[in-house]
Amino acid sequence: MCNSSTFQIHEKTNTGEKTYKCKECHKAFIRSISFSGHESTHT
Repeated sequence: MCNSSTFQIHEKTNTGEKTYKCKECHKAFIRSISFSGHESTHT
């Protein structure tokens, strides 16, 4: 059984929606953890 956050990520994967966008290079991510890791590459 999926919890609601897992299901939301699953839906985004199917639709291609990427909620988290880098303001410096404009790369986009589905998961906040991936986005957070990417942000550290700019500092």
